[in-house]
Amino acid sequence: MSLILTKVFLSSSLIFFLTNYIVLSLGIGVLEDHKTLIFHHCSSQKLEDPNGEYMDAQKKLFKKLQSQSSQSKFSRTFIMVGDHFEASLSGRFQCRQDLDDHKCNECMKTFQNVSSNGFCGNSMAARIQLSGCHVQYEADVYNDIFSLDDELNNKKSCGENQAVMSSEYFEQMKSQALVALESEVAGGGGDGNNGFYSIKHEGFHAMVQCEVGIDECKCATCVVDAVEALEKECVSSISGQVYLGLCYLSYEFNPHEIHGAFHAEEKHKAGFGKIVAIAIGGVALLFIVLLLFRCLKKKDDDW
Repeated sequence: MSLILTKVFLSSSLIFFLTNYIVLSLGIGVLEDHKTLIFHHCSSQKLEDPNGEYMDAQKKLFKKLQSQSSQSKFSRTFIMVGDHFEASLSGRFQCRQDLDDHKCNECMKTFQNVSSNGFCGNSMAARIQLSGCHVQYEADVYNDIFSLDDELNNKKSCGENQAVMSSEYFEQMKSQALVALESEVAGGGGDGNNGFYSIKHEGFHAMVQCEVGIDECKCATCVVDAVEALEKECVSSISGQVYLGLCYLSYEFNPHEIHGAFHAEEKHKAGFGKIVAIAIGGVALLFIVLLLFRCLKKKDDDW
């Protein structure tokens, strides 16, 4: 197969998939629904595929990954391309660690509609991120030249702005929730099995899933960067998601779960908010110190 650069192509099945899941996911919490579309990316690098051998390999790859998802939350595999095995296609999937095998497999079945007619046409590499799982694949010639992570960069999306309370108080509450998530990661406890952490705090739900295979320090560092990105980009948004290559972080706000928030906001307006803001800053600093301590200790243990 020879490499050519052509216009990015989306198959009709992919367009149907995207439209369908955006519509279905409206009004459904990202953290509760494991099939919500977060983003997709099809590499602009293309392969010539006059005989459809590459597309056939894609279908076989998706079928194999889906089958494996009923027994595992992570797997990588490869498929040879063509009758003479002149090329290969490698792929992997990962489900959130809080999902059971049934929900993981259910999430992976979401990709059936697109794999039947080609995922991203003849793109050399692609990634689709759902709220509960992701799939990524690359052709062997792509891996020799390019990096999909370089193409992805930082993928961020923010929900609509909240209209329940003052922006200042909302941002303070969001910061508290994200700091609590950072602290959970730094402590390495809670639901932090295999890179998954989650918290609930005053109407906010937040979770992070790190990529399989990275150590705790890389995971924690990625979380720090992800929180910084969401604080900067999704200032007053009721929900936000960010993918940074090594981790995927998501949060959402449900005003119906607030306990005494409006009474608390009156305290905030009276000057109490400044004290809380200082406290948040102190906790954030403590998190950084704890993170550095753990990572330095790990380096010492590795020697």
